[in-house]
Amino acid sequence: MKSRPGFTIAELVVAAGIIAMISALVLTNFRGSSQKAALDNEAERLSSILRQANINSLIGLTVNGARPKGGYGVHVAACQADCAYQIFPDNDGSHLYSETIDLPIQRFGMLDDNVYVVGVALPASVCGSGDVNNDGTADSTDALIVSTYVGNNDCCEGLDFNFDNADVNCDGQITEADFQIILNGDVGAPIPSEPTSFLDVAFIPPQGTIFINGSQAYTQAEITLGFKNTSYTKKIILDRRTGQINIQ
Repeated sequence: MKSRPGFTIAELVVAAGIIAMISALVLTNFRGSSQKAALDNEAERLSSILRQANINSLIGLTVNGARPKGGYGVHVAACQADCAYQIFPDNDGSHLYSETIDLPIQRFGMLDDNVYVVGVALPASVCGSGDVNNDGTADSTDALIVSTYVGNNDCCEGLDFNFDNADVNCDGQITEADFQIILNGDVGAPIPSEPTSFLDVAFIPPQGTIFINGSQAYTQAEITLGFKNTSYTKKIILDRRTGQINIQ
């Protein structure tokens, strides 16, 4: 009786190794795709939450029969676990979230517990100032002075000053002293990026004017989401001037 040809033990071991390797690659790619999809979904969701807060302000949504003084905002904080976003009514008009005054009307936990808020950043802005108040530093306080006292926020738009309300030194009148401050370069220089552990984006009725962390000094805000134990991240960028939200 003739013996039938078959596989040797060595051949079986090699074949099993190849199958295991292919299976591992498929599983790794599947997990990676799943993790990236979770980040994509959360980024889109956060963008929708920001838009919802804006809509709440535009339509004049009431809380307990009254419209919040400062409209509505979204509070986001850097976190590693139990992360959540909150839509809050800006009851005191500070454009900042207060745990005791601005009780959230909605709280949103993460769709996937492995997704977390890596950090929040306020990038260096072209809308800013030098040391206008002469306190030794060029910071968001100086930028707020410029955005408040320079007509139509021309510096924020990257345009030339039109000097229609340029009382930069806040002395109650527009004089050569104001223009000299501008000529000296104290106005219009970029303000530096400032790290922060939280972000409050407030939308002010009736036009949905945007405040970032209580100020109009910043032109953008960035929120970075991550997936635990991976290098995957997704960034949400809000443009204060246009209200546009981009996901990268």
